Amino acid sequence: MKNEKGMTLVEVIVAMVIISLALITMMSMFDVGLNTTSKAEKETKAVSLAQAKLEEAKEKLNRGQAAGIGRTAFTETENQGYEYEVQVSGGSLKMIKVVVYYGGKTVELVTKLGERNG
Repeated sequence: MKNEKGMTLVEVIVAMVIISLALITMMSMFDVGLNTTSKAEKETKAVSLAQAKLEEAKEKLNRGQAAGIGRTAFTETENQGYEYEVQVSGGSLKMIKVVVYYGGKTVELVTKLGERNG
């Protein structure tokens, strides 16, 4: 028997194929993770913007101002690509609905606001 002191060319090629497959799998998982993070970031921003517009509408209604507004784009550059709509309905118990549109998706927040006495 020979005294073997290394790897043959075939063993090196097989090892490289196995490592390449593992790297390709890891890279595709990394891409999926980045896409998921990006989607979550956009949705979180949409929820935050909707909450801000909801609070703004409640404030206007408490001051006796009209709060409903049709579909409108956000004017701030960091909010480009996002649009919102505020709908107010009801009598003494008002329903406020804010919808934020982004990338073909929507986020909708709804609350109710009663009249204040005094």
